Amino acid sequence: MGCSVSKSHNQNPQVFTVSQTNFVHDNSHELFNSYSINSVIEEDLYGKVYLVTHKTSNQQSAMKIIKKRSIKNTKLRFKLINHISALKRLEHPSIGKINDFFDDESSYYIVTDYIPDGQILDFIAKTNTLSEKHVANYIKQILELISFLHSKNIIHKDLNFENLKIQSSNSEPHIKLIDYGTSVIRNPLQSLKNTKATLSYLSPEALDNNYTEKHDIWSIGIIMHILLSGKIPFDNLNENETINKIRNGRYDIKGPEWDCVSPYAVDLIRKLLEPKPEFRITVQKALNHKWFNVQNIEKTQSKNLEIALNNLQNLNCDYKLQKALMNFVANNFMIQEEKAELEQELKLNDKTGNEKLTYNNILNACNKILGENMQKDYTKHILKGIEKDPDGLINYNAFLTAFFSNEKTINERIFESTTNSIHYKNPLIIACDNIKIILNALETEEAITNKIINEINNNSQEGINFNDFQRILNICL
Repeated sequence: MGCSVSKSHNQNPQVFTVSQTNFVHDNSHELFNSYSINSVIEEDLYGKVYLVTHKTSNQQSAMKIIKKRSIKNTKLRFKLINHISALKRLEHPSIGKINDFFDDESSYYIVTDYIPDGQILDFIAKTNTLSEKHVANYIKQILELISFLHSKNIIHKDLNFENLKIQSSNSEPHIKLIDYGTSVIRNPLQSLKNTKATLSYLSPEALDNNYTEKHDIWSIGIIMHILLSGKIPFDNLNENETINKIRNGRYDIKGPEWDCVSPYAVDLIRKLLEPKPEFRITVQKALNHKWFNVQNIEKTQSKNLEIALNNLQNLNCDYKLQKALMNFVANNFMIQEEKAELEQELKLNDKTGNEKLTYNNILNACNKILGENMQKDYTKHILKGIEKDPDGLINYNAFLTAFFSNEKTINERIFESTTNSIHYKNPLIIACDNIKIILNALETEEAITNKIINEINNNSQEGINFNDFQRILNICL
């Protein structure tokens, strides 16, 4: 959530600006004394999300680790801290609670509610059930959530399926917004334009970097359209054509997937996706729309949207593959960056220049660069496998090779496991255009991007399999 303060004319606007000392723990030792770290449950460009357990209460939470190196700008780091502080103050049933926030020399650690049912699209795929009544329930909850945020003069700016989770338990599915604050440390246009899918979340005014409350309304219209049809409303292989469609509000509500959708739903979508923000429906008027009338729901919205359900499952697979590929490439870059930083730190400690250090010298350097505690056991395991010289010293170049070769292998296995889980056939063929979009989204240096693309084009003009792509990355990085 961008946590932008809107230009509202409310009498008492609540602007959240919180000093770092009011909230942030400056020592991660307390975190690891309080929580046991379990498995990785999510990953994105800014880091991993772990399942953790509180040692005293035994309550499970999710812990997002954001590497500080991924936030180059000091101002953005402080903005992230204020954003998380603001979220911690918000109390709403549809906002996932932030339980704690720590930092150390290398990372930020954000502990939030754990939502085991996952994202909306995952929940729909798991239950294999979708009706207009279900969609109405989801959209109403999202509108109520946005109404609450707007009442606090907060514009979300980044509503999408990634940060909207489902908590089902024993009751009806309940929407939960899980926000780790990454939207405040990235360029919204860059982050949303990094794939053809997420470009569609941008409202016409957001294309000009102009955000008001009406942008959130547009995003809800996109989510509603996708849930009812399984298709992205503004979708074109050509980015410029997609942008033109968004600016002019040109999209289709036709085809067999719309045959079972009520005219009430279509009417609300058109009002949510009005290209001119001054004419776009307000959140309160949307909540009072006829579509949410109980009698209308019972009459028209109970039929299963089978075509939309099938489309959504395919779309969810595409999302997962694209995200997995993006994470795989980003991790390759991160591994190279961490290796260079750790090598520099080890050389600074090498006073003799013989490329050898003590066990503790290497361990302390790893703690400083990679983060204390999270990598400690893994680092010790690698160090034990490297032979010491008669003086008990370890060749740190041998350590670097062993450590980061294993990191790359783990990265490859995570990608392969993800693609297998979403039922993509091996070998997976990756389109060259998709690779270029990902490299641009990661703001890769132009020289490296051109080198990778040229290597790929030398192999194939159509696409490349995963093994060849990994080989090319190793050559170019």
